Amino acid sequence: MDPESWEDPLKYDPERFKDHNIEFKDQDFRFLPFGGGKRGCPGYAFGLATIELGLALLLFYFDWALPQGDGADDVNLDEIFGLATRKKTPLIVVPTANKDYEFKAF
Repeated sequence: MDPESWEDPLKYDPERFKDHNIEFKDQDFRFLPFGGGKRGCPGYAFGLATIELGLALLLFYFDWALPQGDGADDVNLDEIFGLATRKKTPLIVVPTANKDYEFKAF
């Protein structure tokens, strides 16, 4: 709805998006309204629950540690800012089977 981004922003005009060279990965947030509010994705809650369940299972069935020889001070905490904040350098961790749980295949 920003008049600096769109001509006549309150008018419904899907053709305004044709022939625009917009990069979706960078800091261009003109398509953000299609991801939130009334126009949000109907599968968002299901996707979020699926990700949370997967993460919970990984945390439950495995013990996680830094690679041998690395300590907490060796972890780079620098971030990249954008629509979502993420780590500049990936966190490398080593999983080992949880000793308190006997893993049984399905």
